[in-house]
Amino acid sequence: MSEADTSRENPLLRTARTRPVFGTFVIEFFSPGLPTLLKQAGADWVLLDLEHSGLGLDSARAPIAVGRQAGITTVVRVPGPHQHLVSTALDAGADAIMVPWVESAEEAERIASWTKYPPVGVRGSAFGIAGDQYVGGPAEVAQRAADARTFFLPQIETPGALDDVSAIAALPGVDVPFVGPLDLSTNLGVPGNFTAPVLERALEQVLEACAAYGKVPGIFAPTVELARRWSDMGFRMVSLAADTALLRWAFADGLEALRRGSASEGAVSEGPASEA
Repeated sequence: MSEADTSRENPLLRTARTRPVFGTFVIEFFSPGLPTLLKQAGADWVLLDLEHSGLGLDSARAPIAVGRQAGITTVVRVPGPHQHLVSTALDAGADAIMVPWVESAEEAERIASWTKYPPVGVRGSAFGIAGDQYVGGPAEVAQRAADARTFFLPQIETPGALDDVSAIAALPGVDVPFVGPLDLSTNLGVPGNFTAPVLERALEQVLEACAAYGKVPGIFAPTVELARRWSDMGFRMVSLAADTALLRWAFADGLEALRRGSASEGAVSEGPASEA
């Protein structure tokens, strides 16, 4: 998709051009209802992580289906750059595919071709299945609808990808160059130092490349503070940590409030009965 051609773009990407869109990574809790809960909490998107979860696509099929029904954009991160992993995730109904450790524009272009139907790409056709919500219909109509709905997020996590980020962003099949800051900082020699000047320069480089080619810059933010900082910096698709961290934060905050209230007043207000 060219810089000017956004008329058939995925709605999440259109929204990201007007404000940051926030979501989270699901690594542990592949419950079918989780995408709906996140949607109710205000999330714009959810990513089901098959790289670090140790789980396969079978575990993601139900959350993908429920996510589509709930109206939340569902991204699947596959473990690596393999065509069968990309095609099966799309056939299961994923709205977008993230691929880690993309090293070059050549690799990104090859992966992008797996996400679109001919003549744009080389995705194999199958309809009347989960990917098109069992609708079927004329092949050409289904292909064009799927191509408009789905998008591709190559991860920028290595010096090689950083060196080639302008060429990656220039590719028509690339929609969201997405920074993995832990791997990128590690590969730049400053593991986990998210304020290191070398990482700051790298992030600016990604933002400049995205701005030059009209692409949506994305990033994983492990804390609220970094999510705010990086969205203010210009990143438009931002992950607020992952499911494990969010559960830990929520329980710790609730427990702290409970103990503080018990100590000061002897009681705390009750939440909704449905939360019991």
